[in-house]
Amino acid sequence: MLRQWIEILEQAAQDTADAALLAWSICLRGALASDEPVLACLSGLLAHGRLGTAARSWAHTYRGRHLYLSQRDEETLIEFDRALAHNSRNAHA
Repeated sequence: MLRQWIEILEQAAQDTADAALLAWSICLRGALASDEPVLACLSGLLAHGRLGTAARSWAHTYRGRHLYLSQRDEETLIEFDRALAHNSRNAHA
């Protein structure tokens, strides 16, 4: 699925000559090549994305869930705490 989104971004960047879309497609392409593409993509969004508080909360929640499934408990708790810091009503965190 990630590969398809990257291809869509690349096509949109080419069609519109939009530098921001091109930068995102390059960032996500690099994340796809990493050992943990899901975590790398979410890290990229959190570091460089203009996300609102609700979106940041969800990104941290998804990171936490992924880390939980990888049995990385300490990192999981950190991500869920970050998610709750952005939205204390995020029941998933």
